[in-house]
Amino acid sequence: MLLTTPNIITSYNKAIYVFTTMMDPANTESYTWEDMRANIRDTIRHAGAREWAIKVVDTADIVSQHSTTINKEYLNAMKLAMSYFLRQPGENSSTLGMHVKFNSQYGEAVGRIWRRVIEEGDTTPTNWNGWKNFGTPKEIEEDIGDMISSNYIIIRDKNYPKSDGSIAGWTENQKTSSHRIYHDFDMTISNLTIQYKNMYL
Repeated sequence: MLLTTPNIITSYNKAIYVFTTMMDPANTESYTWEDMRANIRDTIRHAGAREWAIKVVDTADIVSQHSTTINKEYLNAMKLAMSYFLRQPGENSSTLGMHVKFNSQYGEAVGRIWRRVIEEGDTTPTNWNGWKNFGTPKEIEEDIGDMISSNYIIIRDKNYPKSDGSIAGWTENQKTSSHRIYHDFDMTISNLTIQYKNMYL
């Protein structure tokens, strides 16, 4: 089963890409903050990530005293402010995390993703320090079907029990004993559960 990042993570990465590209010192073009806002509005699909990225640009606009040309020294501050979108409140906080569920029977993919939400009445921080506790952490349920880059898993192989009726663990030399679950993500996966039922013709 091949997976990619869900829309929220893809959009987060896209925001970082926009910041980095438009503020690259090697860039010969001169952009305004409004140019960056327009780029974000046009290219970032996830509404929450897009709103957060626009607010980050708003702070940069304020800190720069509405300079007409982007100050490339702000890049690290903007990337840090963007990171708080997916982090616990506080300066050295950890990532909030997410739970995903894939239903192969019905072709459904649902994610419960923790992120900070901008509430009504929240005012844009006027300095970079204000981003540490900006927004409210909430668990939001979203369709994450765009994570699936292959077919859903259907287990067609059989398990072969031992003479006493028990199922032995998978080994390299005895691959028909049971199924083996593994992944090649460069991150930790926890609380993995697979629920299945036998289906016969």
